[in-house]
Amino acid sequence: MEFGLIGEKLGQSCSPRLHQLLAGYDYQLRELADENAAKEFLLSGKYRGVNVTIPYKKLAYSLCDELDDAAKAAGAVNTVVNQSGRLLGYNTDLAGFERLAASAQISFAGRVVLVLGTGGTGGTARAAITAQGPKELLVASRTPGPGQISYEEAKKRTDVQVLVNTTPVGMFPHEEEMPIDPGLFPNLEGVLDVVYNPLSTALVTKARSLGVKSRGGLEMLVWQAALACEKFTGIPADPRRTRQVLGRLAFEQSNIVLIGMPSCGKSTIGRKLSRWMGSPFVDLDRMLEEGEGCTIPEYFAAWGEEAYRKREAVYAARAARGSGQVIACGGGVVEGEENLPALRRNGLVIFIDRPVEGLRVGGHRPLSTSPEALRRMEQRRRPLYESHADLRVENPGGNFDRAARAVLEAVYAYFDLERAKPQSAGHPSAQSVRKRRVSPARGNARRRGRRPRR
Repeated sequence: MEFGLIGEKLGQSCSPRLHQLLAGYDYQLRELADENAAKEFLLSGKYRGVNVTIPYKKLAYSLCDELDDAAKAAGAVNTVVNQSGRLLGYNTDLAGFERLAASAQISFAGRVVLVLGTGGTGGTARAAITAQGPKELLVASRTPGPGQISYEEAKKRTDVQVLVNTTPVGMFPHEEEMPIDPGLFPNLEGVLDVVYNPLSTALVTKARSLGVKSRGGLEMLVWQAALACEKFTGIPADPRRTRQVLGRLAFEQSNIVLIGMPSCGKSTIGRKLSRWMGSPFVDLDRMLEEGEGCTIPEYFAAWGEEAYRKREAVYAARAARGSGQVIACGGGVVEGEENLPALRRNGLVIFIDRPVEGLRVGGHRPLSTSPEALRRMEQRRRPLYESHADLRVENPGGNFDRAARAVLEAVYAYFDLERAKPQSAGHPSAQSVRKRRVSPARGNARRRGRRPRR
C-alpha cells in the first residue's frame, strides 16, 4: 500500500475517511496480529508512509533509522515515512495533544496532573505535560512499574487537578466503562480523553456533569492526521482546511438528538432533518412500540410509568450507540437519569422549545391528560431540558417547517459547516444553552451559552 494505518484492531477506525477529507489519497488499514507481524511489515518497506497505533508505537520507535524531536521526547512513533528504505519516525500525536489541551483551555502548568496509561500515547501526553511545568506528574498503571502508581493509589490523590486518559477504556463498543471516576477528585479542573469513539466517553460525560472542563480525542486525531499528511506528501498542513475537516468529521459522527415536551414537534422536525441531511431517522417512541409489541398507552395501562421508563432507557442506550442519525426522543426521556448521558456520547442535543399553550392534550400521550397536567409537567421538565441541551430552538407558532430549518441552520453553524441559507425568512431563533463540546473551528464565542483507534 502507499499510505495507511497499522495496528492490532482497526475495525472501527475513521482514518480512511479522515485522510480522504484532508488530502484525497487512498489510505488503507492493515491489522497486524502481533509485534512480529508489525516488525516484518515496517521493515518490508512496502509503503510510502504509515501511521502506527495501539500497540505498536514503541516498536516503531525502536525500528526507525531517524527520529524527530517529538518522537524522542515521547519515546513513541505514530508516523513512519519510508525514504528509499530509510525509515523516518515522527510523533505528530504530541502536537495533536497540545492542540486538544489548548482548545479545551486546560493548562498543566503548576497543576497536579494524573495520566492514566503507560503506552505510547501515554508517553506522548507526558512529554507535552512536562513541557508546561506541572507541579507534579502522576502516572497510573494497572501493573505499576518504577515511578508509577496503582489505580488504587491514584484514587486517594484528592489533590489531582487535571486528569488525562490515554488508555482505550471507554472506547466503543465498551462505551459505558470509565477508567476512573472523576468524582473522586474534588479539586479537578480539567479532563482530557484521547478516545474519540464515542465523541464523549463516559469519563468526559461524567466530568462535564460535575462542571469540569472536558474534551474527547477527536481534535487530537484530526490535527495529528493533518501533520502526518504533511510528512507523507511534503505539502504543509493548512490550519483552515484542518478546522473544516474537524467540523465535517464531527458532524458525520454526531447524532442529532431532539428533546422537548410532548407535541412540541420533535418527530415532525426530525423527519424533515433526516430527509434534508440524508441521515437515518430514529423515533424512540416508535422504536419502543415495535420492540415491545404494543402502543405506549397500552404499555402504561398494563405496566405503569416506572416499568416504561426502564424499557425506554434500554432503547435510548441502543439508539445512542449509532452515529450520524437524527433521533427524536419521547418527552419524558429526561426523567431517566442515565438516558441523556448515553445520548450525549455521540450526540448534539437540541431542545425544541414550544410554549405550553401550544401543546396538545391527550391523543397518543398518556401523561398529557389536561392543560394543568401539561403545565405541571413542563415546570418539572424544563430545567432538565435546558441542562442537557447544547442548543435550544424555539417553535412558538407550531410552524414545523420553519422550526426544522432553524434547527438545520443551528446544526451547521455549530459544526462550522458552510451551506446555502434556506430560502424562507423569519426563522425562529436558535440559542446555545451550554458550552460546545466539539470545537472544530472559528466562531466559538458567538454560540457560547465534545471509536476506535486511529
